[in-house]
Amino acid sequence: MPDARWLCNITNRTRKSYECKDGVWFQMLGSGGSTRAQLPRLIDALGLTETLLPLPEGFWSPPHEGAEEVVSAIRERFSEMDSVEVGARFAELDVWATVVNTPASLLEDERALQLGAFFRPEGAGSAEALKERGNPFKAEALHLLRSPMNLGGSAFVAPARAPMLGQHTEAVLMEQLGYSKEQAREAMGKHGQD
Repeated sequence: MPDARWLCNITNRTRKSYECKDGVWFQMLGSGGSTRAQLPRLIDALGLTETLLPLPEGFWSPPHEGAEEVVSAIRERFSEMDSVEVGARFAELDVWATVVNTPASLLEDERALQLGAFFRPEGAGSAEALKERGNPFKAEALHLLRSPMNLGGSAFVAPARAPMLGQHTEAVLMEQLGYSKEQAREAMGKHGQD
């Protein structure tokens, strides 16, 4: 959650992120001297100039006089605006910010889908099948990022999925340890891998 220290302590980037009423998050960019230049533009873009400017005298140095109120007003105003409105105002006033993408939003991004940025590994199975096998992830987690490299015009080959637990145990026991098929199955049966 953003707090009053976001202006001076930028080691945790989430302190400079705010959620719009449509659920889209914006992260404020810039640090050091640029923050001093960006904050008045941010306040203006949010329509809070008359309420928040000028900033209190001790705002920029500890204990950051009035910072709690400023951050609270900014957070509240973001929650009243939708992301399209915020984005337009930021572009108009040159406010340095970026939309924070979530994994779900990336998987729905039209441009990424058009470019084939993601692929689903062969044999990944359905979400229901994964849950039956104890996989806690949703089906969306099975989309992988396609390599952006295309060497010599060669076609993309999706990597094979990792083998399931115990899938190759019999072959390993037979090939590497010299077990017969019966010995391998007996060993697997003793360890619950029928």
